[in-house]
Amino acid sequence: MKLIILGLLLGVFALVFGMSANLTNFDTLKFFLDPASFAVVFVLTVGTLLIGFQGSFISSVTSIWKRDIDDQTLDRSIQFWKAAKRYAIAYGFIGSLIGMVFTLHAFGDDDLGGVGPAISISLITVYYGLISGYLIFDPIACLLEARK
Repeated sequence: MKLIILGLLLGVFALVFGMSANLTNFDTLKFFLDPASFAVVFVLTVGTLLIGFQGSFISSVTSIWKRDIDDQTLDRSIQFWKAAKRYAIAYGFIGSLIGMVFTLHAFGDDDLGGVGPAISISLITVYYGLISGYLIFDPIACLLEARK
């Protein structure tokens, strides 16, 4: 468990290090916060998981910290977290398409001030999808696979 926490802390530190320009400007962290992008990735991912794993959604989530789980639940939980990774990454790219629509719409305006924020939405959603998929969901699936 200590290695899991250490790995997560290292990942978070690396992200904050990069997002804050080498830990010199923490004001830049606000550029990486976008509620709409968060909703596109995480709400859609959870919704899709609820649909696809109706009978095992709760047990798949709680399998992370439960020690004594049967093989069937463990296999289903591994499938769940691998699916969460795929869905988060896919919805990140769908969010990118939404941002690109906003970008193209902004190009039609006389004032191009909306282009930057629109591109930002596009990039942040991909960022959320990749970070959640590779920093959160994939390591959980690997952790559960190691229990087999």
